[in-house]
Amino acid sequence: MSLNPHPTLLAYHSIGLLLDWGPISEQSRQTKEGDDMKGLKKKLWMKLPRPAKNVLKTARAVVKDINSRKLRAELFGGDECFVPKLVQMRDGPQDYHVFKASGLSHFETLKKSGLSPDSTVLDVGCGIGRKTLPLLHYLSQEARYDGIDTDAESVLWLKRRIEPRFPNFHFSDVSVHNGKYNAGATVSAANYRFPFDDGIYDFVIADAIFTNMLGDETRNYIHEMARVLKPGGRLLSSYFLTDSQTSTLIREGRSAVPLLHPLGVCLVAEKDHPNEAVGIDADFVFRCHSEVGLNIVERGFGTWSGRADQGNYLDVIVASKPMGVKEGNLE
Repeated sequence: MSLNPHPTLLAYHSIGLLLDWGPISEQSRQTKEGDDMKGLKKKLWMKLPRPAKNVLKTARAVVKDINSRKLRAELFGGDECFVPKLVQMRDGPQDYHVFKASGLSHFETLKKSGLSPDSTVLDVGCGIGRKTLPLLHYLSQEARYDGIDTDAESVLWLKRRIEPRFPNFHFSDVSVHNGKYNAGATVSAANYRFPFDDGIYDFVIADAIFTNMLGDETRNYIHEMARVLKPGGRLLSSYFLTDSQTSTLIREGRSAVPLLHPLGVCLVAEKDHPNEAVGIDADFVFRCHSEVGLNIVERGFGTWSGRADQGNYLDVIVASKPMGVKEGNLE
């Protein structure tokens, strides 16, 4: 099967991939042919320019939204007003089931790590509120939740929907440069200082932000997260972590993300757009934690790399800040 199809065929298969139209989706339901088609779809998708991907994603979300109004009401009930439309979900899968499951999964992880109704929480990369929703009715009025994100449109939506009803929840747009999500900003993520005081949070969540950040950016963010954590606080973060086994799986084409291009301590999917998808050396990430006194207490490999029988999609690290560490000694 040719890997360089005619542009018309490329467009046809891409539309079928995104919108589940016609014989494309029918063929995908068959085992052998479906596997071949999935492989072709993956290659076709990678060949599409970014504007075309964005248009097709939006079209698919609009179609699904029209057909999912009843489902949305059934899944979220009285909290439906705090759930965005699919077309607004630019921070992950555009699916209501996944939106709800993702939030609940993070909530359970936080509770296992010691979250209480009075905890203070910083959500770095809050997106459109996937992790926020389960916390709305769990955190007390004495608790504090701060969500920050580079997507100004998502932050504005959250501020309008949530802050009037939950005054201890706050959302802020941070104008930090990211090649995928905020290319117009001039402030470098490698030098950015979080707009919060030292040692005020029990938990810092950083889900899926490091999959779009390079080495120096990642180091600075981990250092900043350590700075704002209370002694005894915990950092929950996720990555595409790379090591010798992961690199082998990527070269063999068994990973979900083709991180084929080396860039410093990173492997990226697109040389011209490195922030599009970023894997980062696991030892480098461990050193970044150690540099600021964070102890890694739990780590788990995800399924993205092709490792078998792993629970999460991304690789997850849970780290704690020792009780004896003073804020002034973090730098």
